[in-house]
Amino acid sequence: MPTPNIVVLGTGMAGFGAAYRLHTEGITPMMYDKNSYYGGHTASFRYETGFLFDMGPHISFTKDPRIQELFAESVDQQYETVQINLNNYWRGYWPLHPVQLHLHGLPEDVIVKVITDFVEERQAPERPVKNYADWLFSSFGRSFAELFPEQYTRKYHTTTADNMSTDWLGPRIYRPSLEEVVRGALSPAAPHVHYITHFRYPSEG
Repeated sequence: MPTPNIVVLGTGMAGFGAAYRLHTEGITPMMYDKNSYYGGHTASFRYETGFLFDMGPHISFTKDPRIQELFAESVDQQYETVQINLNNYWRGYWPLHPVQLHLHGLPEDVIVKVITDFVEERQAPERPVKNYADWLFSSFGRSFAELFPEQYTRKYHTTTADNMSTDWLGPRIYRPSLEEVVRGALSPAAPHVHYITHFRYPSEG
């Protein structure tokens, strides 16, 4: 039986994941990329000053043992485990992550509108969730959704939230109680609640 001719478009993590799976089945695909380099968002570029700039997700915080081992093997077990420290930049402010728990320090009118919308959404009849945008509105209210996660979605996922499903969410985005939102708006010492505590990063390359 002849080996099938298979082409993989894109050489990011998804493309290499597909090629890896095909290779385990004895198939060697041809891979193409629209860029002059491979790696997609995992590419790195070294500036003349020596600074190494990562375009995207070199870090791994998966808890899946199979994927952990796959990534570790790909760098010959040469990786660092680093405690995570997240914050965000928004219009001149540096709110801690996740922002929904750390509104303290943002403009007063933003905080008031976010909390007002959050409360109104909690009191409204449950809305049908057909996509990620619906989920954001029902989880946080319109103001927070439009000011923060919807903007991040366009930047990171390069599409709009209403064009995304919700099956990928899992524990990724924390849904706070009203008490947690208010406490984080009043106090700079609100607790850090995030499903990621550590990440791995290649020691070299």
